[in-house]
Amino acid sequence: MSIATRMKPSPEPTSPDDIESIFVISDLHTDHRENLEWITSYCEGNAEPDDLPGPNDALIIVGDVSHKLSHIRQTLMIVKQNLNCRIFFIWGNHEAWVLKSDKEMNTF
Repeated sequence: MSIATRMKPSPEPTSPDDIESIFVISDLHTDHRENLEWITSYCEGNAEPDDLPGPNDALIIVGDVSHKLSHIRQTLMIVKQNLNCRIFFIWGNHEAWVLKSDKEMNTF
C-alpha cells in the first residue's frame, strides 16, 4: 500500500506558514537502477514514518536526478504519485546536460 493511500488528503498549504516540516533530498541519480529502486521503495512507504513527508510538509528535490529527461520524468512521477506533500524540484548540473534536441524537452 502506498503512502498516498494511507494518508488523508489535506488542502494544499496556501503560504509558507502552513508547512510544518521541510524534507530535502538530492543527488538521486536514478539513471542507476539501484537508486531508482531505492526512491521507489521510499515513496511507497518503506521507511520509518517520521522519515516520510506528510500532507502538511514540503519535499524539495535538489537536482542531480538524471541527465536523461525520461528518468527525470519517471522519478518525479513516482514521487508525485506516492507522496502526499508539496513537492519542489530544483534543477542541478546533471539536468543541465539534458540535450536541447531531446524531443521530450518540449513536453516537460
